[in-house]
Amino acid sequence: TDKKVLGSSAAAYCIRLISNDVAQLPLRVMTRNRDGGDVEDFRHPGGKIMRTQPASITTPFQQRKTIQAHALLYGNGRGYIVRTGRQEPAEIIPMDSRKMRSIVIESSEGMYRGRTKWHLLYPDDGSLPIPFPDSDVLHIHELSLDGIEGIDALEAFRNALGLAIGQEKVANRVYKNNAVPSIVLEAPAGAFR
Repeated sequence: TDKKVLGSSAAAYCIRLISNDVAQLPLRVMTRNRDGGDVEDFRHPGGKIMRTQPASITTPFQQRKTIQAHALLYGNGRGYIVRTGRQEPAEIIPMDSRKMRSIVIESSEGMYRGRTKWHLLYPDDGSLPIPFPDSDVLHIHELSLDGIEGIDALEAFRNALGLAIGQEKVANRVYKNNAVPSIVLEAPAGAFR
């Protein structure tokens, strides 16, 4: 489980280190100018919420860190993009990636004609999934086999993670007993050379 993996000092350290470093990176929205060069667009609402996010329950740093940690643990990090009445991004709220799946739907009619990506949130009560269009979800996926959704690291690397956790348990037991083995073998002097 994610709790067991985070109980492993090596795994927790790696996830914390990568998530913190990614969250500290400057995220800029760039606009291409007429000369073909890129300049930062300070007025773009998407860039504004990445720098300073007003009316949020957490800081932009904490949100990026949470989304990245979910991507590392579950293969997918997702954040819901809250929009203003003018459909401009106003806030990003981390979503529980453990309860979500990403799919592509082919449609020949309506507003979402063609191939569209959707994110489905499966409620705890077993009711029908709640769909979110890709345009309303910031989705960061790790290693992917289909380019749509990342593979679940906890599932894919179960054996390696289990081995690391098992090694830590054995080491803890050894140190708990002051490194004194539970069995001592004695032999006459000169029996081993």
